[in-house]
Amino acid sequence: MRKRWLFSIITLILLSSLSAQAQVNFRDNSLVVDAIEGPALSVHFIDVGQGDAILVQAPTGETLLVDTGPRKKAANPLPYLREVGIERIDHLLISHSHLDHTGGFQRIAKALPIGEFWWAGYFHTTGTAKKLLAKIEEKKIPARVLKRGDELTLGPDVKITVLNPPETMRPVDHDINNYSVVIRVSYGDIDFILTGDAEIKAERMILSSGLPIESEFLKIGHHGSETASTLAFLKSVKPGFGVISCGRNNKYNHPHSATLEHLTEANVAILRTDELGTIVVRTDGKKVSINLKGQRVTRAQLRRAGSLTHLIIGIGRREDDEAIESLHRLAGRVPAVERRLGRAA
Repeated sequence: MRKRWLFSIITLILLSSLSAQAQVNFRDNSLVVDAIEGPALSVHFIDVGQGDAILVQAPTGETLLVDTGPRKKAANPLPYLREVGIERIDHLLISHSHLDHTGGFQRIAKALPIGEFWWAGYFHTTGTAKKLLAKIEEKKIPARVLKRGDELTLGPDVKITVLNPPETMRPVDHDINNYSVVIRVSYGDIDFILTGDAEIKAERMILSSGLPIESEFLKIGHHGSETASTLAFLKSVKPGFGVISCGRNNKYNHPHSATLEHLTEANVAILRTDELGTIVVRTDGKKVSINLKGQRVTRAQLRRAGSLTHLIIGIGRREDDEAIESLHRLAGRVPAVERRLGRAA
């Protein structure tokens, strides 16, 4: 039977509307779907404004930091890394060399030891990129070039598959987004695809690769730009949740309306760092919990974050008549929702 996690989530939600002992609750910005006990994989989509920084922490504690956010000091992920107790970056992956993905590197490299550096083997020529590579050499950090089909591990149980770029792709500066390293992180039955700034060209190459790509969580490419997230890609990945990392009121108007429409059509619940702050996903390989850090989230924000998210968050309270009414409307649609997400048996 293919992964049925989303169906289980919806079932728990329906039960919570009927029981005083709610199994799904929203307390202090925390979304809990089945309490996670014991070893867990944690994926932190850190709110760095208009940029990317994602911390992946294996159940063993081994760490992978994917990108370092923009150069602006206030957006640097280092304070957050310290807040959650990170004293070492075992692996640093820079998806590509744009400043909103590399800008925080120098401050992090000065403060924390880095065990290994992962990249695609090419950065476009900028002062920031040159200084980054010089620091890697200065600190004698081992470097590893990643290409499609490579398989790595984070601890004994977390598998990482490289989906992009292919070995045969020749990088060019004007198309550096499509040379982004894209990885699929897998732990038990739960998968995450982290896309960097991969755009439509990269999505098509990934689709043609034949590699497994179905995943419960998809980091939406290029901050929700209309240059990524085709319907064909979304319908092949079949994510339950799409995470968009972008800055509030950013000058690029990310995420674009076309991307949001595609996500809605593909029935993907949207989680945005500009609305929800840092988003932390924990999983034991079967169950999932999502923790929303930062300012308290309003119901209006949750509605904008995605219909499934709105239904999941905060509906365990019996006095919430609006949520319970929504649950009853959803009850007859569970099989259809599951089919659209490709989770049917």
